Amino acid sequence: MRTLDTAGSGGIEVHVANPFAIVVSKTFALEKRAKDKDSYDIVWTLNAFPEGVEGAVQAMAQSPVFGHPDVAKAIGFLRGTSRASSTRTSAICAL
Repeated sequence: MRTLDTAGSGGIEVHVANPFAIVVSKTFALEKRAKDKDSYDIVWTLNAFPEGVEGAVQAMAQSPVFGHPDVAKAIGFLRGTSRASSTRTSAICAL
């Protein structure tokens, strides 16, 4: 990292959410406010995964938090929402 005045440089450590955490958190947001942006973000995250939706689903299934009750709730909500709404894409059903 460089400072704006170029007089010095330094480093910072940034922690970011992994794709699984993004999908789960966006699912709870979608459940509460039903905004198209949230469903778009879920589908985009799954499609942007390096190995595509299938790779994202495999990585999520291998995650140590996969068995957490909130994860099961989020996946259940996504499955029900994607089957009930024509505006949701079939990518969500992959979960």
